[in-house]
Amino acid sequence: MRSVLGFAVFLIAWEILASAGLINAVLLPAPSTLVTAAGDLMLNGTLLRHVGASIERVLVGFALAAVVGLTLGVVLGWFRILSDFIKPLVEALRPIPPIAWTPLAILWFGVGKPSRSSRF
Repeated sequence: MRSVLGFAVFLIAWEILASAGLINAVLLPAPSTLVTAAGDLMLNGTLLRHVGASIERVLVGFALAAVVGLTLGVVLGWFRILSDFIKPLVEALRPIPPIAWTPLAILWFGVGKPSRSSRF
């Protein structure tokens, strides 16, 4: 119950600070503005379309990663020489946190469908 109360106090303080103009509304809009905008996007179908596109990208990315990862794992399991060649590279890249690859992925693949479809 205290965690819900703490979250409510946080939202109320945010709303008050945004309404008083102490927070830049462009950078951090008030919670009421966000709820209203989300409601508008839900009513006209825009939100569902964009959520569907995001889910599609996640599923396609996961499927591609699974296929490549499983294929590479099987091939490296069958061919010891190839495994000995690739293993140092894999072990060197393993400690890098997945989130650290995000900026590089944005640079390599771009953002949105136009950048993706123009390369293939």
